[in-house]
Amino acid sequence: MLSTKGRLEIKTRLPFRRFGEFDSWKLVIFDIPENWRAKRLILQKELQRLGFGKIARGVYLSPQPLFSTVKRIIKKLAIEDFVILIQAQSIENEKAKIYRAWNLKDLNEQYENFIQKARVATFERRPFWPLEAKRLEKEFAWLYKQDPHLPAQFLPAGWKGAEAYGIFKAISNSY
Repeated sequence: MLSTKGRLEIKTRLPFRRFGEFDSWKLVIFDIPENWRAKRLILQKELQRLGFGKIARGVYLSPQPLFSTVKRIIKKLAIEDFVILIQAQSIENEKAKIYRAWNLKDLNEQYENFIQKARVATFERRPFWPLEAKRLEKEFAWLYKQDPHLPAQFLPAGWKGAEAYGIFKAISNSY
């Protein structure tokens, strides 16, 4: 069991997700036979871990340059015959597909809730502030992991991700 002091010493780490400017959409399309279900599930889990959004059954989308990583996964799973990789400059009904793939409305609401909780907690500076700060850091880290980190032009108006990140950094430096 980790002591309170030990928990406070462990730095909250966020996954690195900065890829640069948007150049094209990356689509991964697959139709893997049912008898290879385990491999299909591994591919889906890996795509989600990489931040791809599901836009249809067997169709995942990302604005990030991750094809080389996806190719390695596909090769390792030996499913090359069942997967198609496509790059596209645009997609029809782009905004609707983006919102559905990553549920941006819900994620933005969760960022807003985090911001409100953090403001109250930092304002009150509760007696056990370092432990409260750790709890808030952990909550933000979970949200940050869910965030696809889309380029700004694809985010909804009033996106709270950057503000929440700033608050996370302030909390991390407060104890």
